[in-house]
Amino acid sequence: MVCALILLVFVAVVERGGEAWRGITWGYGRLRWCTSWPEFCRTDRAELKVNFGIYDPQGGFLESRMMAVEHEYLLWDRFQEGDAKRFLESAGKKNRWLMITVEPWVVKPGEDMLAAVAQGDYDLLVDNICREIGELDKPVFLRWGQEMERVTGRYPWAVPDGEKYIKAFRYFVNKCRGWVKEGYYVWSPAGDKGLENYWPGADVVDYVGLSVYQLPAWDQDNFGKVRSFGEVVGEKYPRVERYEKPIMVAELGVTGSKKFQRGWMEMALGEMGNFPLLKTVVYFNAKDSEGAWEEKYGVPDWHIASEVFD
Repeated sequence: MVCALILLVFVAVVERGGEAWRGITWGYGRLRWCTSWPEFCRTDRAELKVNFGIYDPQGGFLESRMMAVEHEYLLWDRFQEGDAKRFLESAGKKNRWLMITVEPWVVKPGEDMLAAVAQGDYDLLVDNICREIGELDKPVFLRWGQEMERVTGRYPWAVPDGEKYIKAFRYFVNKCRGWVKEGYYVWSPAGDKGLENYWPGADVVDYVGLSVYQLPAWDQDNFGKVRSFGEVVGEKYPRVERYEKPIMVAELGVTGSKKFQRGWMEMALGEMGNFPLLKTVVYFNAKDSEGAWEEKYGVPDWHIASEVFD
């Protein structure tokens, strides 16, 4: 009987590959199987229903065939003429759409930046940025002031007063629309509880973004296990699907051994279809910023091999 069962499993895997293996191991620590033997969790790329993008400052994905979106960060306290043009030209050479995350860092020390934006004190800066984007006449995702509900002191736009953030977000979008004719505006919380207090309204949001990072040590400390992409997104997705907007994972990262990364991502690719509003996933292919995580976790390195996607 045991021999017959083993033979059946062998034949199923030979005939149906990863599809059969996923069926056999479902419910028996699938994430552990995938991160130990990634080849058995292989997802057919042709069946994927999402677009992929990359933040790739070191150029590891220059030749990637899977990437449709190129992600760049524009810190507006350091903006110089030509920055947006350079981003757009780089994306165009790779035949990718551009997504720019505009980070509204404080220009004048001690000022209430969000209030200053909403009352027009940053108009010249906003006009310069948006004019440059609009003049190139290309479609672009514009993501302003991400992860605003995480009030940790890391970002000056992440404040307890949601209304203050809402006014500044709306002001930026309406101001930028005067320059950018093909702009798609991304409201991008991390996906945590309380994000609804920062919802700026359907009229100024084209996409909703989420952040998904897998740092195994952090997961073990906070959840007692390493979670899959489906588990993480499954917690965040219900908080934003109510807005009935297309959803993107605007920042995705997984750290660990190459085998673990590949297995975790193979499983993730297979889970993405469980979220009907999920249209785009953008990987963060870089090291994180100093101080983004508690000191005991160090500075996570999210770099991943392009072969994982291609």
